[in-house]
Amino acid sequence: MKKVTKSEKIEKVVKKAKAAETAKAPVKKATKKKAASAAKTACGKSCDCEEIPHHEIAIRAYYISERRIFFGGDGNAEGDWHSAIQQIVEERTRQE
Repeated sequence: MKKVTKSEKIEKVVKKAKAAETAKAPVKKATKKKAASAAKTACGKSCDCEEIPHHEIAIRAYYISERRIFFGGDGNAEGDWHSAIQQIVEERTRQE
């Protein structure tokens, strides 16, 4: 059995994310006014989370899950995904 390296795992996740992203139908972007009045999104805030590229979330969620598994923490892939979105949104708001 061939041992898979970390970089190969990441490449696989990115390829899947890009394939899923291209398979989706184009989504109309909400205006800022609509986004502000929209219900809370997966990150728990009223923001434009759909503007974050799918592959960026996938890579971040992968690293969160690796860390969680390594340290024996509880959780699941969905929680890792939401944590990834939250971290990315927080980083972007700090940069602004």
